[in-house]
Amino acid sequence: MRDRTITLFNLHKASGLWYPTVLNNVSLNAVHADNATANAGIVNADVTEAIIRVSADKSVTDANGNIKRYAGPKLYANLENPAAYFTFTPEQDFFMEGDYGSAEPVSDDEYDDFDGGFCDAMNRKRDGVHVIQSAAYYSLIPHFEIGGR
Repeated sequence: MRDRTITLFNLHKASGLWYPTVLNNVSLNAVHADNATANAGIVNADVTEAIIRVSADKSVTDANGNIKRYAGPKLYANLENPAAYFTFTPEQDFFMEGDYGSAEPVSDDEYDDFDGGFCDAMNRKRDGVHVIQSAAYYSLIPHFEIGGR
């Protein structure tokens, strides 16, 4: 069912800003688990899949009514106005379950106390934060399938 809301965070490295995109009507399947290993102790073993419906031109309407277009990770990195776009960069971008509550970009520099910057801070403060591991686009019924941990 497409009944969930997520907030996608894209890092624009050139500006050092995380751009949020709040998306409604997302299908979200999350398994929250921990694994124990001899060397590392308890290790996060969460597995998440988000299915995000898009139009044929790979655009979405965010929760604020703004139309955002998809840009591949390399194109996104070079954009002058990344706020009008979204992307899925594995092992960099992340999403959280729910509405973040702000459309304003977040400076990664404000989170220097955390090894992984803003992403690490969000993961430590909130449940339901998932780092993107994979992204696939399907054109027959236009949607992205996003795998996370």
